[in-house]
Amino acid sequence: MLKVIALLKRKPGLSMEEFIHYYETRHAPLMTRLQQPEMICYRRNFVQVDGGIFSDGERPWFDVITELYFPDRAAYERCMARNAEPEPKKPKQNWAECARSAWIKFPVA
Repeated sequence: MLKVIALLKRKPGLSMEEFIHYYETRHAPLMTRLQQPEMICYRRNFVQVDGGIFSDGERPWFDVITELYFPDRAAYERCMARNAEPEPKKPKQNWAECARSAWIKFPVA
């Protein structure tokens, strides 16, 4: 199994509530549709600062940790290749800062 972790930052001026609402009602359904049938699990973990313990006392630079699971690397590669094709109806990234994101891939035992 292959797990992909995405750390994403919301756009400046967007409240955390607006970010979560957009992610859950617009982006998550789109991602679920675009990544099928390869993706087998899609989780969003929104950062909650209240009660959090941060080593430097500052809020983390990201607002959500997204987890995507694929049965294997080949399924992931098929999905990414298919979604790299231009799609005219793909929404503009007006909710997250793509330049301030990190994508980490690793196998899951």
